[in-house]
Amino acid sequence: MAEQIDFSDICPPALFADENPHLFNQPGCPKIEYLMRTRHLNGLSDCGAVIEPVRRRPMIVKPKFLEWLLARRHAA
Repeated sequence: MAEQIDFSDICPPALFADENPHLFNQPGCPKIEYLMRTRHLNGLSDCGAVIEPVRRRPMIVKPKFLEWLLARRHAA
């Protein structure tokens, strides 16, 4: 069965970073701006964690971002 994603699961990158300072505001952690700039290289776009629905402004899909993050952690 397909995962159910609703509008509350989608947000702009800046809001996502504000909601999760432990992921982005620590020394040695990548900044959200860098992750968004490299989204086509780091896999965020390919896995559906970043979408560009309106005027090419990228939005984060929270559950997909978590899957991407966990997959990278397990691969390391």
